Amino acid sequence: MIRGIHILAASGPVPEGGLEAAQRDLASLRLPVAVKPSCSMKKGYLAADDGVRLDELQASLRAPEPLTIWCARGGYGLMRLLPRLEEEDFSHGFKLVAGFSDVTALHAALNARGWPSLHGPLATSYAREPGDSQRRMIRYLRWKDPGPIAWTPGVNTLKSTIEGKIYGGNLTVLCHLVGTPFLPGLTGAILFIEDVNEEPYRVDRMLTHLMLAGLLQRCAAVIVGAFTHCEPKNPEHPPVHEVIAERLTAAGVPFATGFPAGHLSGNLAFPLGVTARLSSSGMIEFPGWRPDEFSAGYPAS
Repeated sequence: MIRGIHILAASGPVPEGGLEAAQRDLASLRLPVAVKPSCSMKKGYLAADDGVRLDELQASLRAPEPLTIWCARGGYGLMRLLPRLEEEDFSHGFKLVAGFSDVTALHAALNARGWPSLHGPLATSYAREPGDSQRRMIRYLRWKDPGPIAWTPGVNTLKSTIEGKIYGGNLTVLCHLVGTPFLPGLTGAILFIEDVNEEPYRVDRMLTHLMLAGLLQRCAAVIVGAFTHCEPKNPEHPPVHEVIAERLTAAGVPFATGFPAGHLSGNLAFPLGVTARLSSSGMIEFPGWRPDEFSAGYPAS
């Protein structure tokens, strides 16, 4: 069964020509695509007003057939929509939501409900991905399993294989969901974090926030992705990788850095909200990813 793709701008506005490469590749693969009107709109730092963006998201969630909702870009705006989503939006069968950065807000809200989602390139960032990343993303857009991810961690304190639900995404967005009903429970979870344009002291503050909230310590492990353009402006300040290592060590949670995901070229796609198996050697598998069963709704029986 070929599952369609709805591309919509639920956060910031789409730059002119930003979707051309994704549309071209999808057309060559004969994947049916519907580009929503929000992708050609702009309202300040939002693609469109909340009503327009909400209507498009709800219409896609309520479609009778299984499909992928591929977010066009990040920026900001999805948090504004979360409290306006309704129970009816989740009663029409599973929809695979794909994207990263600001889409973390929607990932978290869906994962908190028990819905898996896909952390990976946006429709506008897809063109900048290398071939292996594009191919991996296309496999997921076809609801196929592209297999595990193996990498060489920069710092690795994992002592054994850890299995648990994987959650996370952009660290800034996650921190702004603390205290809301839209953050999934992190007890026993594998938490993935990444960020961009945040100085090390801000990353320190966010990780400390998660510690003070009692959340970081509950995780079974943390996977650290790219922290892009996070260099300190003050040369006397420590680099961001040292800050992250110090904070995670203080929290007593095992971690591995250098995971190839986030704001970088080579943002490898992987599912969130499913069971993951993280080995101490630096490989993660997703035995909880069951794409062939999702068309009947989720959770699968």
